[in-house]
Amino acid sequence: MKAHILTFGVAFLLASSVWANEEHAFKYEEGRSAARDYEQAAQKAAREYAAAVRAARKEYAAALDAALKAAMERGDLEEANRLNAAKETVAKELAALPRTPTSTEDVATPSDQLPTLVGTWRYDNASRTTITFRPDGTYTRSWDRNAKPGTWRHVEGRKFKIAEDVVELSADLNSYPNPNPKGKGQVVRRILPVSSRAESNPGK
Repeated sequence: MKAHILTFGVAFLLASSVWANEEHAFKYEEGRSAARDYEQAAQKAAREYAAAVRAARKEYAAALDAALKAAMERGDLEEANRLNAAKETVAKELAALPRTPTSTEDVATPSDQLPTLVGTWRYDNASRTTITFRPDGTYTRSWDRNAKPGTWRHVEGRKFKIAEDVVELSADLNSYPNPNPKGKGQVVRRILPVSSRAESNPGK
């Protein structure tokens, strides 16, 4: 139950910024700037929250391992089986969590942290639709917000699986080709590029 509450917290932080990052909805720079600042703050909070969730689950897994060893030493196989089942559940939850960087520098150095899709991206099409990826491994599209959230995960390097499609981020981590055959040739771009985040966070 607690794990679900923590995951919901991450999702809420990102979901609450969906309306703000529709920059084209604002006519003047003051509004667009406010939207960018809000999205950046919300994403930073979500990344930090996701990192805390991951750390808490790792600590829980370590504690379960110690408890399992103690149960085995006591010869209590029933308790050992319960603890082992809990360990397997936590391991699956950790494996399902996307690695989310906690700073711009982490995004820029994949050798230390994996790249991430977390944030809002805009389709390079006439309607300028968007897709928002959350740290809990789910995503929603601006044209279908009432639909059940889809899922995404990291595969390897700059490759990610979005639903059933595998995409690869560009070298600068700010775009990927639209995998939908109907959108062939289109590019999906990060609304707040990695370089822009670095410029807006000097000294970090």
